[in-house]
Amino acid sequence: MDRLELQHLIWVEILGGRHYLAPLDQINLTHALDVGTGTGNWAIDFANLHPNVKVLGTDLSPIQPDYVPTNCDFIIDDATQDWSFHQRFDYIHTRTLTMGMPDWDKFVDQAYKHLQPGGILELQVKDVDGSVKEGSALWTWGRKITAACATLGIDARSSLKHNERLRNRGFIEVNDVNLPCPLGPWAKGQRQKRLGWMARKDLYDGIDGISKKLFLMMGDTPEEVDDFNEKCKDELMDPAIHICMPLDIIWGQRPYDR
Repeated sequence: MDRLELQHLIWVEILGGRHYLAPLDQINLTHALDVGTGTGNWAIDFANLHPNVKVLGTDLSPIQPDYVPTNCDFIIDDATQDWSFHQRFDYIHTRTLTMGMPDWDKFVDQAYKHLQPGGILELQVKDVDGSVKEGSALWTWGRKITAACATLGIDARSSLKHNERLRNRGFIEVNDVNLPCPLGPWAKGQRQKRLGWMARKDLYDGIDGISKKLFLMMGDTPEEVDDFNEKCKDELMDPAIHICMPLDIIWGQRPYDR
């Protein structure tokens, strides 16, 4: 199982088997957009769950499968630039775009313009700052990631501003939910243990890929990066260390025309 598939399962698990939290039953849902679709897992699932809805997934890479539901399609598009299509949607979804999104205000503006009146935008975002002990390797890792991203013009903690960002653009009925995701099978209950095992594996397998280039860019040597990341992995696998990573879900509605 690759990391994108694992991350999809983590999100569905933490949402209690759902793929979204926005009140889609309150709108006339006929067209949905998944921005940064990756391998297309969310878009395909959503299309299967809503066979009467046309689902479009966009991504920079054409890594989606060839065989998909008839109501699902994919195109190559750069979400950080002006979107190459002019269609409007009833629901726009995106997930874990933080590391590749330098201008969230522009993204939210484009989403607003591509929503039908009454349409809903939902952002599902990981926060790098979990419940870790100050001064620990993982605590330092999160702050180094935040600092390195800032030099590239990326806000690694963008989710903290999404509620205000949506309101400023004109969205109404803005809501946000913070769900703590355990990193490790120490949590109580089989569901939480399964979630914790998957989330820990995802971060463990991704630590080097997420941080190595960033830390080298900030002046660390390859040896320093490897040694530091190993300390982070050791903390992740320590059963005495109980860590949660926040997952934030924010949504808002474009007002109906008057």
